[in-house]
Amino acid sequence: PLTEEGVSVERCVGRAWEWDLVGRAPASVDGRFLELALPRDWVGYALGPPIELEFKWADNLQQPGDIMDFYVSGDVAPGGRYNYLFREHFPFVDAGDDAMVRPGESAVLSGRLLPNAFGDAPYEVAWSCSTEEAVIQADPGNPLRCRIEAPAGSHEVTLTISYGPRVFADTLTLGVD
Repeated sequence: PLTEEGVSVERCVGRAWEWDLVGRAPASVDGRFLELALPRDWVGYALGPPIELEFKWADNLQQPGDIMDFYVSGDVAPGGRYNYLFREHFPFVDAGDDAMVRPGESAVLSGRLLPNAFGDAPYEVAWSCSTEEAVIQADPGNPLRCRIEAPAGSHEVTLTISYGPRVFADTLTLGVD
C-alpha cells in the first residue's frame, strides 16, 4: 500500500516464487498515474550503462506462485505475458572521427544525438577548439554541425551539449597539414 514512506519494492529471488524486500520507494499518485523513484543500485545499475528494465505490476493475486493467476485474479498490468519496458536514454554525443585538412581548407564536423534524447526540452550546443586562432562557424540549420578553419597543427575540437544540469561532451582531433 502507498504510505508516507512510499511503497514496498520487492525482488524475485532466483527462479522460485520467493521475494525479498529491497526497500521502500517514494511514490506519488496523480489521477490514474503512479510514479515511483527507484535508486539505480536497486535494479543492479549503480554505475554504468543506461538502464533497460522489464517489469510487471501485480496486486491482489489469489494464488501466489501460480503464473496462471496473472490471467484471472487481482489486478495485473500489462495483462498476460506482456511486460512494461523502461529504457533510460542518454543523448549520444559523437563528434565523429579524427579529421585531416590542408591549409586554406575547412573541415566540416558534425555530431549526433539519439532521436528524442531530450524529448521537447531545450538543450544548448557549443563547439570549441583548443586553438584560439581557429574559426568555428556553427550551421544555423543544424547546431550539431559546424565548419572549422584552423592553422597548421593538431587541434582538439569539442562538441558540448548542455541539458539542464547535465553536460555531455565528445572530443576529436583535427589535424591541419
